[in-house]
Amino acid sequence: MLFMESQEVNKRLRAIYNEVKQIRCNLGNSPSSEADTLLLCDPVSGNLVIAVVTYSVTNVPTATYFNPNGTPYVGPTPVNCAGGQLESDPQEICVNGNTSLIQWVVKDNGQPTGAVYYTDLSGTVVGAPGAGTFTFGACPTVCLPTISDAFADDLSTLLPGTSFVITKPDCCKILVTTSAGTFTLREKETYYATTDFKCPITVTGITIVSGTCSSADIHIISNFNG
Repeated sequence: MLFMESQEVNKRLRAIYNEVKQIRCNLGNSPSSEADTLLLCDPVSGNLVIAVVTYSVTNVPTATYFNPNGTPYVGPTPVNCAGGQLESDPQEICVNGNTSLIQWVVKDNGQPTGAVYYTDLSGTVVGAPGAGTFTFGACPTVCLPTISDAFADDLSTLLPGTSFVITKPDCCKILVTTSAGTFTLREKETYYATTDFKCPITVTGITIVSGTCSSADIHIISNFNG
């Protein structure tokens, strides 16, 4: 009987793999691996077992088993739970104001069973947070803006930024190299400021192309709207 149940579990794993693969194909998405969860039961005790199923574009799916408290499941091969197929609804929570987890409420035919388990945002099963340590909903966005500056002869103090300002003498032409590309400031151009980028960039080099100014005369200010 347990052999038949194990065969049925393997069939379900393959079916889920094929369905998810087809959905990702339709979306034009073909990652090297993805993970989902499958709710099963210990064939002896009937306790809930969470199977974290990893999919590969070249291999059949494999499952790692966990108890609802996040510890590894050690026991006979899990089987389908008695009474039908279980499902779980996700709800994002914020633990201690800074850690995002997903709370999963287990249901049978749409009705909560009383079982709850937790995963991190990557799908890894974790232990339940302590009572009173979390709130429902996403954690608040932490804003960590920075301002830094440097001169062209030593860029080590310059941090990546979403905008930056360059000032220089009008007697020289310079080439500015950044992680987003390069550009030139000609003679008589003494000031340049970028608009805000959506992601930070880094000024990696300043080259004097012509003129008599020195690197120490060229000043860069970086602003990061983090």
